[in-house]
Amino acid sequence: MADVIQRLHKNFFAGNRVEDLDDISSSEGYQLWLTAPPGSQKSYVLQLAHQRNKDNHHLHVTLP
Repeated sequence: MADVIQRLHKNFFAGNRVEDLDDISSSEGYQLWLTAPPGSQKSYVLQLAHQRNKDNHHLHVTLP
């Protein structure tokens, strides 16, 4: 379970998309997160996992 968080953090804090989400989601640790009881830590991990299409390397500013 800790390995899943580490892999998700590596991508999230670097501002990258989670490109290896298929590998992460098929791991035993991720499956344990899915079956874990509801809680803030579980919600946090699942939110990190659903950042697949988010790329924070570009800034778009719209001026009036």
